[in-house]
Amino acid sequence: MSQNKNRSKLSERESLEKKRAFLVKIVGEAGVLLKDYFTSRNFSVKSKKGVEIITEADDEVDKKLREQIKAVYADSEFLTEETAPNDFRGYEKKRNLFIIDPIDGTTNFSRGRQNFSISIALVDEGVTQVAVIGVPMIGKIYEADRINEHALVNGNSIEVSDTSDLSRATFACDWPYDLNKKMQMVEILKRLTEKGNVRSIISGGSAAADLAALAEGQSDIYVIPTLKPWDVAAASLLIEKAGGKVTRLDGKQWDIFQAGDGILVSNGCLHNELVWLFE
Repeated sequence: MSQNKNRSKLSERESLEKKRAFLVKIVGEAGVLLKDYFTSRNFSVKSKKGVEIITEADDEVDKKLREQIKAVYADSEFLTEETAPNDFRGYEKKRNLFIIDPIDGTTNFSRGRQNFSISIALVDEGVTQVAVIGVPMIGKIYEADRINEHALVNGNSIEVSDTSDLSRATFACDWPYDLNKKMQMVEILKRLTEKGNVRSIISGGSAAADLAALAEGQSDIYVIPTLKPWDVAAASLLIEKAGGKVTRLDGKQWDIFQAGDGILVSNGCLHNELVWLFE
């Protein structure tokens, strides 16, 4: 019986590793395409809703990734930034769900700033099984899966920082599109200034890239009052496997499909100290 269980576990590990390798490959290819667009500056830009924009490159990469995945995994389903419905109900029960952001940081991309990323997560019933994030302009591909122990960048193991003193911490955040959420972000920064102290505050404009950087120890805290599933589905597994922690703003367990309520991410050492920001 134990041999059968071991074989089953091995088979699951091999399956996830195969899927991870495939996603690393296609994210790398998508990165080459985006670098070409980025350097040529030859792409159209359209308005979405509110202040959001979409470029020709977003559409092309989104379509290409879905076609490549479907060609190999015919039973796959998709939730992507460019094709998503307004309501995510029902997605938490789906298996073989690929959550994709073809360009996380479209504003950066459109304005010639290099901090943008490609994010893909394979999710089963609301739990990320495989995560791959590519940051093309710095030549990095981050990866992790549910079974293997470590998160990797370009094949090398990464860990979150060991910063335990808030006054030495780098605090990363982003600027939401929604006006009410912007005001909430302002309040968070106000509380941080009044009640605590951090060494620096940064805003990179690409949640997936910024969270991958935290997983690599380049920052210590990331807070935003609202996100979409494609912003964080892959990054959350990277953080976990690198030794960090992801929760709701109040410190309680979070959910991929309720990321609109905001997330608190840290290296783990600082997490409990930060929850008071949202009391």
